[in-house]
Amino acid sequence: MQDSNHNATLMLSTGTQIRGRGYGYAKDTIYSDITINMQDFNLEQALISACNSESILFSSLCVVGGNLSLKDISNFSCTSLGLVVGQLLDNDIENINWDKFLSSKGIPCIAINNIDVLLKELMTTKSKIYAKIVFDNPTRLQIPKPLIGMLPNYTIGDKPDTMVVIDLGVDQYTKDVLLSKFSLKVFVDFDYNQVVACNPKFILFSDGVGNPNSQRLAINLIKANLLSKDPIPMIGIGIGHFVLAISMGLKLTKRPIGLYGINAIKHLPTKQLLYTTYNNSYTISPKGLPNDIKIIHTNISDNSITGLYYRKIKSYGAVSIDLLDIFK
Repeated sequence: MQDSNHNATLMLSTGTQIRGRGYGYAKDTIYSDITINMQDFNLEQALISACNSESILFSSLCVVGGNLSLKDISNFSCTSLGLVVGQLLDNDIENINWDKFLSSKGIPCIAINNIDVLLKELMTTKSKIYAKIVFDNPTRLQIPKPLIGMLPNYTIGDKPDTMVVIDLGVDQYTKDVLLSKFSLKVFVDFDYNQVVACNPKFILFSDGVGNPNSQRLAINLIKANLLSKDPIPMIGIGIGHFVLAISMGLKLTKRPIGLYGINAIKHLPTKQLLYTTYNNSYTISPKGLPNDIKIIHTNISDNSITGLYYRKIKSYGAVSIDLLDIFK
């Protein structure tokens, strides 16, 4: 008979296996990088951060509970593949919310008591360590993983010009900037026929989190627009910038370390230096750019592309909405 307090295993690529209690979306993960969250707060923000995408997040907390703001992040999409914590207290009512939240977002979680074993492996093993979470009975709590965009389409604003926003995790700041110039028709179902029916001035693919290559619905929508007789101009912000680039046939590479925080950006046409906050784990390869695609912004620190103009379809892409003159 299995011990109900130990119904999952954290398996390390070194061969070490650590037993623990499973929570959240009870489906085995694949072997993935381990990212250590050294903060003692904002674990929920770490789960949706692009810096932790495609990795299993390990929280340095021994006890998690009481710091989950479901109201603030319930509409965001988590990018981490899994979560490892020191302990979840069963008698803490907040952990019921954590369990439900993690399950709804498709995040497997394991709580382990002997975190020292994991920390020792991470700190002393010279080669790179990968980990995966394996459940004793993975079908116990398994539910269909939710798709991005579970909310209905909606419209806000009263401006005469309409912008369609394809919601990849759009934040409130971006909405506020857009509403100064446009009424917004926000789509979460990626229906191109409905998008065209709005007769928008632009289609904007919003900021968000996760792997741009996995945004197949958004990529298909862009390709449908490109194949139309009169393509609607498009704008990509953040992950939308990378989705637009992929759809245009450009190549992405994953950064060894994601960029986060305030970055110095050069506006190439004017040589002006700009400062903006953004975070991402990807960069666009400058090799083989078609003649009709112009680089308009680069990051000072590594000269990576942070803004593009697509001449043929009069479209823009940038890592931050602050970089685009059209919104100023």
